[in-house]
Amino acid sequence: MSESEYRAETAHLAQRNRLLSVLLHVSNLASHDTDVRILAEAVLERLHGLLPCDGSLCYVQEGNRLVNVARKGPIRDFIGKHPLRSQGFPIGQPFLAQRKSLLVPDLWDADAQTVLLREQLASFLDGPGSVARCWLFLPLVQRGRSMGVILATHHEPRRFDAEDKVFGTAFAHQAAIEFENARLDRDARQRTDEVRTMLQVQRAITRRVEPEAVLRLISDEACRLTGSGGALVFLNDRGSWRLACSSGHAAGPLPEAKILPASVLVVLSDMGRTQRPYHLRGERTGSARHDCLLRHYGLESLLCVPIVSEEGTLGLVGVTKPTEGGFQADDLRILSLLSSSAVLGVENARLYESERRLRGQVAEQAAAAERSRLARELHDAVTQTLFSASLIAEVLPRIWEKNPELGRERLEEVRLLTRGALAEMRTLLLELRPKVLEDTPLEDLVKHLITAASSRSGMNVASQVTGCDGLPVDARLAVYRIVQEALNNIVKHARATHLHILIKGNGPGKGSCTALEMEISDDGEGFNPDAVPGGHLGIGIMRERAASIGATFNVVSGTKSGTTIQVHWQWKMTGSGE
Repeated sequence: MSESEYRAETAHLAQRNRLLSVLLHVSNLASHDTDVRILAEAVLERLHGLLPCDGSLCYVQEGNRLVNVARKGPIRDFIGKHPLRSQGFPIGQPFLAQRKSLLVPDLWDADAQTVLLREQLASFLDGPGSVARCWLFLPLVQRGRSMGVILATHHEPRRFDAEDKVFGTAFAHQAAIEFENARLDRDARQRTDEVRTMLQVQRAITRRVEPEAVLRLISDEACRLTGSGGALVFLNDRGSWRLACSSGHAAGPLPEAKILPASVLVVLSDMGRTQRPYHLRGERTGSARHDCLLRHYGLESLLCVPIVSEEGTLGLVGVTKPTEGGFQADDLRILSLLSSSAVLGVENARLYESERRLRGQVAEQAAAAERSRLARELHDAVTQTLFSASLIAEVLPRIWEKNPELGRERLEEVRLLTRGALAEMRTLLLELRPKVLEDTPLEDLVKHLITAASSRSGMNVASQVTGCDGLPVDARLAVYRIVQEALNNIVKHARATHLHILIKGNGPGKGSCTALEMEISDDGEGFNPDAVPGGHLGIGIMRERAASIGATFNVVSGTKSGTTIQVHWQWKMTGSGE
């Protein structure tokens, strides 16, 4: 081997080693950063270490356009937003479809291919890029698919040769792999983000967040996940459409009018009836009716999907102002996923509203029932008592003139009646204030009931309440209700003259009550406990009260022999405590 051949072979090996070194550096780029622009800048930096270029550009394909993601040197982006399908575009679809590198040693050469390329570039090169004489076009190809192109330039002609083309092509193939890896990693992160968002939306719905908050979350995430400038959510409420919420739109607020124009309502109804996605693009939608929706909200484009349940179309969710390159297929998929969550959110909101109205109706009915009960109590007790006292008071002066002794008796009767009415009113006031009823000692509660009952019936009532301090609230209220119901029954039906109430509590120490015995006895007419006529619910109510606290309830009575009610309560420890 001659010395010249040896030097040539050595130079060739050195060039190959340099290529392998650069390719190794490129293969390590994705592990540092998967952002496409940062990756492209690093790729061009490595390219300048491999080829004798003084300018370079990197384009990636997004939709039907090539988007410049990085540049180095004096050359600038001369393509802009030119569509790939244009016949006069020098690196358009025909060039990318061939997936072959192109070397132009001198842009001013006279061969037919260079002349055609020069004519095509003439309308683009209007700045620093026009000084480039030597061009190398390196397509980014991965798995037979064109992903973009790298342009290497030099201001001097014939600075690139056939070997540079080979090295550049190998470099571009490795760079395409790294761009693909970055895309896959970005897609994986996006899918993870989407799943996280869907779980967040589902949690918000299951936690029964207010419907406005759920819809706001859906519109915000639709805007974020698609990278759009704004998002809209329309709702169909029994055939009446409205804008429920919107996100983004920094250029200005959207109209929030409750009543939409008739033309807009027709468009929304048509879109909801078809139950399919729509991509509205201004004057290019092909339908003036659809254009009126965009004009009403000042939009250039709208990508929306229906919110469909088994009952029909509940609404629409859409995004506006797409990023450069237009809407992508992923945007439609994301909106479809969010619309599925929106179905749950809207239906849950409607169920929540129905439940809220139902609770309101139940509460109103309960309040009405309580008012009716209090009205009956006032009529049966307080009103009757005060009416009797009023009648006696009217005739009392004349009785006093004729018979002072009888007048004193009637005066005492008035005093007892008014005292009983006062006791009845205090009892009713306690009923209206449950907290006070819970905090009042059982002895005081029973005294109020006895005073009211004795004034209404004239019975001689004796009572003894002891050892009830520390009685649990639920047991105290149950005993109070049993005494109340028993007194009402005795006053109405027993015709008794004497009544005795004994309530005795027991406990391990002072202020503690873990057992209770109660006995209510009267000398009235009595009855057969096994043959209570229909409509008389008092015994059943008292028995239920006792059962609610785990107490035993017993009634001993007979015709003309009075009645005795017996209640026994024992506190029971819950749990297994062996």
